[in-house]
Amino acid sequence: MNRDSSIMLSFDQEKRIVLDADDREDVQNALSDLRKHMPADESGDLATHLRNLADNLSCDFQVHPGYFKLKSAEVSIEVAVEGTQVSACTVSWFGERPVEATALKKLIAENRWGTIHNTLSAMLRLLPTTLSREEKCLCMRCLDLLEKDLLNASMHSLELIDKDLIINSSSTSIPLVDKINGGMLGLCQPRTESSPFIIHLIAEPSIFFDVQSGTFLNVDEQAINDGLLLPCARLSVVASPTPQLFSDAP
Repeated sequence: MNRDSSIMLSFDQEKRIVLDADDREDVQNALSDLRKHMPADESGDLATHLRNLADNLSCDFQVHPGYFKLKSAEVSIEVAVEGTQVSACTVSWFGERPVEATALKKLIAENRWGTIHNTLSAMLRLLPTTLSREEKCLCMRCLDLLEKDLLNASMHSLELIDKDLIINSSSTSIPLVDKINGGMLGLCQPRTESSPFIIHLIAEPSIFFDVQSGTFLNVDEQAINDGLLLPCARLSVVASPTPQLFSDAP
């Protein structure tokens, strides 16, 4: 074998190694993406479900006496158990203090792991991952203020609709379709420990109309969330390529 052939063989082997490494990374990424988007398996015990949830959310899974913990840079979830029952659940987002996760505890008790995965995945997209802890705290404060203003404006709009409805039809409650379509901002739902601030933008009346009875179905806000029937906006902070217009320098 001459020198040129030896160099070419060495180059081909090096190229094959690089390609093999790239292929393995592509396969691993594809498998990870498939796991995150596969329908949740409602069977199995609590520990198995929590371990799978931790894998899908890219969290460390820890087993301690009396409780389980899922932890990453963005979220920390503790699930306390007594026997086979969940006794308490707390969650901390983006380094903030832990709070009672009542809604999440209820979903766990109902074995609704698909909903849990979807809502927590949406919460993980609340802030850009590239921010520092101080920047995340600042963004959370900004979200608090903005959400408060949006919710107040939405509630004020619904109060006006409510008064008009009571005067004209003697009704004591607003149908959900009217809440969404009649409000200035649609129907706003506050952020919870397990779901972002949601604005339901528009409701197609035919979705709620029962042909057999000729009346609108009596559904609530939770039914909308579970069914994902309506277009909605989830409030979050995203990175923007827009240059800073005003310098911090004096």
